[in-house]
Amino acid sequence: MSDRYQLSGRSLQNLAGVHPDLVRLTKRVITKTPIDFGVDEGVRDKERQYTLMAQRKTTIMKSQHFIQGRTGYGHAIDIYAWVNGKAQYGRGAAKYYGPIIQTFITEATVLGVQLRYGILWKDFIDAFHIELHPRYY
Repeated sequence: MSDRYQLSGRSLQNLAGVHPDLVRLTKRVITKTPIDFGVDEGVRDKERQYTLMAQRKTTIMKSQHFIQGRTGYGHAIDIYAWVNGKAQYGRGAAKYYGPIIQTFITEATVLGVQLRYGILWKDFIDAFHIELHPRYY
């Protein structure tokens, strides 16, 4: 357990407009994860989604990052592992995400927050993506 990590100002800004359950969970996870992380993106608009599609960083236009009409909040975040003063992406970075996601799983269970994880998807693995499960939100 690590109480040495905390979300940066940028990460907190990136949580603006995200569902309070996911914000509360993320703030809890950062204090318990064995690997530091940040929030790269929370709420996004369709223009940003189109850009990510063009870059082949996503394959869908129906995103949980969009403000959801039923709650008025975004339901997803993208994170990055922060190791040795750098954000870790790409090959070789996968080893950092397992412990972070495991902490999300554990703490979501404690708080009763139902999530889906991009790292577990079959068709398009998105190791950085965490979202509220649409069945419950």
